[in-house]
Amino acid sequence: MGKLTGVAFSKLKDRIARQQPILILPLFDNDFYARGAAMVRAVVDLLESNRSAFAAYELAEGERFETRDEKLSRITSDTLKNILREANVE
Repeated sequence: MGKLTGVAFSKLKDRIARQQPILILPLFDNDFYARGAAMVRAVVDLLESNRSAFAAYELAEGERFETRDEKLSRITSDTLKNILREANVE
């Protein structure tokens, strides 16, 4: 997974253990459509194939993960997959 995210495996393990984000990226900019969607899709596929629990959050511009309103910002894996499917269409 480190190869996918560009983050050292030891850092990823630490982030996962502390329930911190392993990916933070804008969903609707050109970079996302160019390469971010494929990376997110690969990470989601890897997590699901290993039956790993994960959560996805949509943050407003300038909002930080640590101070988010979890009830308002969490998105389901189905919603995330729809976003990724739409990104593939664009």
